[in-house]
Amino acid sequence: MHPHSDYFIKPTACVRITNEKKEFPKEIFPSTDSQVNLISDIAKYFKEHLAESWNQFNMLEEYQKEYPSLNIIEQFLHSLRQESRQGWSELGKSIIFTNQLLFKTGLAARFLPTTLLTVFHQTWLNETEINSRNAPVLVLTPDQRVLLGGTMVNWIVEQQIERALHFGYQNKWEDFEREISNVPHANWAPSQNLPWLIMELEMNITIREIQVEVARHMTQPIMNNNSESNMRNTVMQLNMGEGKTSVIVPMLALSLCSSSSSLVRIIVLKSLFPTNYQSVRYKLGGLLNRRVLSFSCRRDMNFSESQANQIFNRLQYGLSQRDVVLTSPEDILSFDLLTIDKCRRNEFDVGRSMLSTQRWMKTYVRDILDESDEILHVKYQLIYSIGGQKQVDGG
Repeated sequence: MHPHSDYFIKPTACVRITNEKKEFPKEIFPSTDSQVNLISDIAKYFKEHLAESWNQFNMLEEYQKEYPSLNIIEQFLHSLRQESRQGWSELGKSIIFTNQLLFKTGLAARFLPTTLLTVFHQTWLNETEINSRNAPVLVLTPDQRVLLGGTMVNWIVEQQIERALHFGYQNKWEDFEREISNVPHANWAPSQNLPWLIMELEMNITIREIQVEVARHMTQPIMNNNSESNMRNTVMQLNMGEGKTSVIVPMLALSLCSSSSSLVRIIVLKSLFPTNYQSVRYKLGGLLNRRVLSFSCRRDMNFSESQANQIFNRLQYGLSQRDVVLTSPEDILSFDLLTIDKCRRNEFDVGRSMLSTQRWMKTYVRDILDESDEILHVKYQLIYSIGGQKQVDGG
């Protein structure tokens, strides 16, 4: 399950691009004669600097990578598919041999890729989590897990080559080069990040190196110099189209969640909440089997003590099951203010339960802010007005 040099298509050569060199267009500048042009010094200054830049630009040498032909790539894809089929066949024989009695009596369920991936994922979580309680029904041996992991890597590379061939046959050569030059698993080991590998396979994507670097930078704790127990927050900025919401946010949610220490809470803008909810649930709710809980709160929600306790218990259960919470800044602020409002109305039992939920979330919740520049803006403040209405003094 480690990156292999034969799993991607390398460029065969770099060809120099010969561009036609044109002379500097002097006619676009006004006359540099001081008798004709009063600002001749300024025109001469810009003309000399632009001519120098023009000459340096013509001296640049451009190169273009040449990749194998589409027929050669198709042959590589065909051989990769044969290798995947052979690996899957060997895996099936091994599973049948280790559970021979169950298969003979008909008690064993039919194993499919989705079934084995779910078992593989649960087994990996049980090994990484000390106090994991969920045990898979089918047990895979270490050799079977290695064989299944290698087959998954082959499937992901097959998907990437199919996407590249699609761009090539559509004459979209820029997209073809961008896709084929993205080396899968170049700076991360799939055996150490199995949820990322499953997300790649299910979403039909290949995680880019920059996305892995951003996710690692944000997941690794940065200790404060004054106190080793405090961790500083991390903010990173990427250009549009780099996969912040579609790829990096699910990667962070999969890496940060833990059944014993952290419940991941994704905070998004209120206007983008429905779209992000569908996107996160689509990416995490399939083979990864992560529930996405929506946390909403408004002032008109009159919580009772039992309802407040149910919210607290559901969050605790979500922590044990590695669920993901999706909410917005308004909902968080409204829950905080509603707690104070309950105490002001002498509803201390409900307020005490909601306050316990707040304290628990401050201990166990790890926040991921999408579009943090907007969310952290000062305009996102919420005020609950109390008392009777009064006329504003206009004097």
